[in-house]
Amino acid sequence: QIVKTHRTKSSGDLSIMYFATLMFGLMLLMVYSIYVKDFVFIFGNTLALSSTGVMIFFWFKYRIQE
Repeated sequence: QIVKTHRTKSSGDLSIMYFATLMFGLMLLMVYSIYVKDFVFIFGNTLALSSTGVMIFFWFKYRIQE
């Protein structure tokens, strides 16, 4: 999805509510992962948060251009 959005430079088919909800849930999982000190979950959640953050950035960047 990140590659497609970057190539087409269009975010019209993306839902910001979905990504905001996903980001919130991933942040809660990150807090829990840090609390239980589970490094595998911390690593996975870091990757998921990063990719979701990139998608939200692209949504704002390409939404302004449309």
